[in-house]
Amino acid sequence: MAFVNISATSVSQFSDTVAEDSKQRHVDTSASTTSEITSTRKNLSLQKSYKAFECANKWWKNTVIYEVYVRSFYDSNNDGIGDLKGIEEKLDYFKQLGIDTLWLTPMYPSPMVDFGYDISDFVNIDPLFGNMDDFKKLLRSMKDKEMKLILDFVPNHTSDQHEWFKMSVLRQEPYQDYYVWRSPKVYDGNGQPSPPNNWRSVFGGSAWTYNETRKQYFLHQFAKEQPDLNFRNPLVIQEMINVMDFWLELGVDGFRLDAAPHILEDEEFRDNPQAKLKEGSDCKEDDYSFWDPVFTCNSPGILDILTSFRNVCDEWSLKEAKERVLMTEGYLPLPQLMEYYGTCSNPIAHFSFNFELLGLTKNCQASDAFTSITRWLDALPQWCCPNWQTGNHDQPRIATKLGEDMIDIMNMILLLLPGVAVTYYGEELGMKNTEISWEQTKDPAGKNAGPGRYKLFSRDGERSPMQWDVSNSSAGFSDSGIPWLPTNTNYLEVNVKSEFESERSHLQTYTRLVSLRKSKAWLNGDLDIRVLCDGSVLTFTRIDITSGEGILVATNFSKNKTDVDCRVFQHVPTEENAALVVAVTDLLEYYNEGSSASFANIRLNGRSGVVCKFSVKSEASK
Repeated sequence: MAFVNISATSVSQFSDTVAEDSKQRHVDTSASTTSEITSTRKNLSLQKSYKAFECANKWWKNTVIYEVYVRSFYDSNNDGIGDLKGIEEKLDYFKQLGIDTLWLTPMYPSPMVDFGYDISDFVNIDPLFGNMDDFKKLLRSMKDKEMKLILDFVPNHTSDQHEWFKMSVLRQEPYQDYYVWRSPKVYDGNGQPSPPNNWRSVFGGSAWTYNETRKQYFLHQFAKEQPDLNFRNPLVIQEMINVMDFWLELGVDGFRLDAAPHILEDEEFRDNPQAKLKEGSDCKEDDYSFWDPVFTCNSPGILDILTSFRNVCDEWSLKEAKERVLMTEGYLPLPQLMEYYGTCSNPIAHFSFNFELLGLTKNCQASDAFTSITRWLDALPQWCCPNWQTGNHDQPRIATKLGEDMIDIMNMILLLLPGVAVTYYGEELGMKNTEISWEQTKDPAGKNAGPGRYKLFSRDGERSPMQWDVSNSSAGFSDSGIPWLPTNTNYLEVNVKSEFESERSHLQTYTRLVSLRKSKAWLNGDLDIRVLCDGSVLTFTRIDITSGEGILVATNFSKNKTDVDCRVFQHVPTEENAALVVAVTDLLEYYNEGSSASFANIRLNGRSGVVCKFSVKSEASK
């Protein structure tokens, strides 16, 4: 929900320093930049090693979380909108993929100004998606299949149609101070009020709207129909705890906490300073990014509020001997983001979403990916578990942002690095953003920007219907003929049915990669990550010495063919054809799944990758 245009520049601003309580986990490093190459092997330019992250000891540490954008996944009742019954009908699809954890975007009652993130009732189901019986039936079906369910938890704001807000407008107790109200800064000569300060909404424009009835402004860090709750009021915190208790009692396995850094603002309501903009930026004064949100984002006191939410999850975990998890979303510099983990003795988030890989752009290099990966791992406190994400409902899809030839490469990285992997629906197929016209635009972030700039801000493109088959013009998503957003015209080639039937497809590759996460090499293996071939190839191994299992991933970010000598890695076998190929990208012509390869010479086309399994070569046998 906390929409930020991710770019390589914005990610590079995430400081490379680590929080004071973080302990660097890498145990062996060589040159950290290409200009600092000290190895006698020209092949080697960047390298870091990390000890195992103990992913096998908790269900959430080794899971793949699949984000279901409920409106767009599957329509069971032909109204053009996805629903809960539709998700239940497709549970076997997730099992085919090897997916055991679903994260559902909001399905609560809502006027749908921001498509569910403007909530008018936190403890019910919107009729668009079904009813409470449908939810309970989905949950039971998931438990029967040994699957976990994560819900979106949106504490920062409500809809302006929520009963709390209606009563707060009328100053009725105890709701009078449930929201952030502020009197006008001044009145002009005509008696017209002006906002209390210069704060801007993430969606553009002032973050303040004047209410004629109450004669005050209310704060909304997102759409004006999404008034911010006042978390300096302990009654509000208790209300949110009650919401969590309601869903945990029903049996959900945890929450993804939306827009975490926004839930508390500066107590003195000071103006935000202007941001340092890049030369040539087309950023306007009304844009959120024109200002540095130092007084509206990550204010002191947030961690205490998040701790109260973590305590709820821990209490339920103890009560039922089943761990309930809390995940936080926040676009922050790394040292600040790491604080959301808390400490080993007083943890907060089980993990905070890692957006480093979302900063990669078209024509990125292997060194860019290496930096994105190692920057996160170096900042991560030693007792914490990594997580990785390549897309979500606020960001362009891999095929659109990086190119269709990067789909399998990014899934190899996402799924075989240690820790939690978060997949956005359709990325397993290689879905692309759908071209959406101004007339078709639904997203408030795009509509607020106007017809000339909507494409810079709209998130509609990555939210188009899931592409199931070629049975109709909405790719099997709905029989209504008019889905809520247009279906991508590439559905004739990019769809579940076709890709399952193909011997080699993005979906088949994705499924093979997920299955590797059950291996001892993935669950218990150390990580050695390198950039080879003069900076063009990102390569890493996951090796578990105890079991003797190893996995090697080699991905070519350049557009040129190259041969990779992977014998620089410790413990890899040097014998001819000692590696078993288990996954290849759609573009790689040299190998098929089940064939053998030699680590002395891994052959890669441009923008292609290969994954191999091998038996570990011990030091004694070298």
